[in-house]
Amino acid sequence: EREFTGPIVESFENRIAKLTNRKYAVCTLTCTLALYFACRAVSIVEGFGKNILSQAYVHIAPVSQAMAAGFNVYLNDIDEYANISLTNDYDVDFSCIIFAGLFGNTIDYDELEKFKNKFNIRYSIDDNAQSFGSLWKGNPAASYADISCISFDVRKVLTSPFGMGGMCLTDNEELYNLIKSFRAYGSVTGSVGSDQKTDYIGGTNGYLPQQLAAALMVSLDHFEEELIRRKEIWRYYRESLSDLPLD
Repeated sequence: EREFTGPIVESFENRIAKLTNRKYAVCTLTCTLALYFACRAVSIVEGFGKNILSQAYVHIAPVSQAMAAGFNVYLNDIDEYANISLTNDYDVDFSCIIFAGLFGNTIDYDELEKFKNKFNIRYSIDDNAQSFGSLWKGNPAASYADISCISFDVRKVLTSPFGMGGMCLTDNEELYNLIKSFRAYGSVTGSVGSDQKTDYIGGTNGYLPQQLAAALMVSLDHFEEELIRRKEIWRYYRESLSDLPLD
C-alpha cells in the first residue's frame, strides 16, 4: 500500500496517532469516507444488518454512512450539551453506537462505557470532527472510542488548504487493517498495482494525497495556536450573548 500513501502521509499519521495517544491512524480523502470505513469495518466484524444507535441532531454524514455500511439506524435525542442522550428506549439489540461531539463539546466517556456495558454494545464510533483538540479528563477526546473519526475541513481547527482530508483513529488492530484495506480498493493481500496476486473485499480510492498531507504537517505545527483561538472565539460569543433570554 505504501506506493499509494508515501512517507509524508505516513509521517502525518504517526504524528496524529502520537498526539491522540492512539496505536493506529489511517488518513482518508474525507471525514465522510473515514466514517464510512469505520462503520463498514464494524459491520464486517459484527455481520451485516446489525443495529446502530445515533443521534437525531447531527450532521448527516455519520447517519448516512452507517446506512451505507449496512446498519439499521435508530436515533436518540440529545442532551443540553448537544451530546447523544445515553438511553435505550428501543426493543432491539445494538452492536454499535455512533455519536458526535458538537461545537467542541465531548460526551461523558465514562458514562458511555457504562452504557455500552449495560446494553452489550461492542463498538463505539466517535465523529470527532468538531471536538478534535478537546480534552476529557486531561486526555484527547479522540483517544476514547473504538474508532474516532476526524476532519481536516476548512471549518475545523486543523485544516488542509482545500478542505479535504479525514482520518480514522483506533487501537484495534483488526479494525485498523480493515480500514486500511478499504482505502486501497479493498485489497487484503498482495500489493495494489503490482503483479502480485491481490484479493479484495471491496473498497475505493480513499487516499489522502501527499501534497495535502504536507500542508497538514505545517498546520499541525500551529495546532495549539488554533486551539487557543477557538477558545477566544467561544469566550467572545459567550460574553456577547450572555444577556439574551436563552433559558
